[in-house]
Amino acid sequence: MSSLQRRVVETDHRSQESGAALICRFEGELRGAAAPVTGAESSRFMHDLEADVIGGPLSGRRLTGLNQLTLRTDGVGLFAGPGTIACAEGSISFDMRGFVVSPPELTWPRPGAVQSGRYDVPDHDYRVTGSALVHADSPEYAYRDGTTASIEGWVNLESGEVELAAWSL
Repeated sequence: MSSLQRRVVETDHRSQESGAALICRFEGELRGAAAPVTGAESSRFMHDLEADVIGGPLSGRRLTGLNQLTLRTDGVGLFAGPGTIACAEGSISFDMRGFVVSPPELTWPRPGAVQSGRYDVPDHDYRVTGSALVHADSPEYAYRDGTTASIEGWVNLESGEVELAAWSL
């Protein structure tokens, strides 16, 4: 079991203890990073997200979306992005927002460092924590429409690997 998988198991255990119900778990990859947009206080990256749903009632389906990652100079990483899972009839979409948390020993780059090639993103699993508003136009999952979900998991910004779980609140 990889360190990423161990951390996801730990996250699952905490969520199950709270009585939350698993909506879905997905693992996949951030792809096609566009050149970063750098401002005075942050660097912003856009990626395509493609992931297999591997847990929960939506298992066997595919999630696709767009992810925007903002690395601020104060050490906070922010993510935002929609994701959609196609169903037999209709779809389920997630409007995700949250934080990418680096361990204290790692620092985010200063604006311009990534764009100039002076910064290599460490090969490290970063914790992801946030929330999502769930929209369902699939009759089968209409009961999930309007649900707020907790998003927990990990992302490796160097490899693009991501594993996240959405739990109902």
